[in-house]
Amino acid sequence: MFLDGWKQDLLKSKVKNFHKNSKQSFKNSIGEGVGLLVDLREFENLKRLNELLLLLTESDDNMLIAFTHDKTHTEKESYLELSKSDFSISGSLKNPKIQQFIDKPFKVLISYYRTENVFLDFVSAQSKALFKVGISSELADFNDLTINSKAEEVQVFETELLKYLKLLNRID
Repeated sequence: MFLDGWKQDLLKSKVKNFHKNSKQSFKNSIGEGVGLLVDLREFENLKRLNELLLLLTESDDNMLIAFTHDKTHTEKESYLELSKSDFSISGSLKNPKIQQFIDKPFKVLISYYRTENVFLDFVSAQSKALFKVGISSELADFNDLTINSKAEEVQVFETELLKYLKLLNRID
């Protein structure tokens, strides 16, 4: 228990430092697909979120990461699982599939969770995505665009997201 708290504190400081020091510019980069981060403790309808991904772009590069408290150790075709066991005691990422997600230059990364989750925050902060969107104004520092909505209001989020992404020329 003590070590979990220490791990989370290390990750929080890494996220803050990365956010302060990152002045990334991806103006000339070409993104591929859409990435989505979700906390299964807040929202479990992953089928609905996969539909949202396909609505944004029908790319094979779309990826969804779902944070779960305890990893089930079964491979999911529609999403990757992330849990605290994917991080070492020193706060380093151990899962190569999650690292591939971080390194992929998505057109858009959606952080679909409202409460602070240091593990998802770490992935979001480290991501090479060209444009980041979230649903919580409390986590607005990590995002280029925040659409303040409840997790269960997927239709409202979808409508607003499409409107703003088209306005900003982030999708066709």
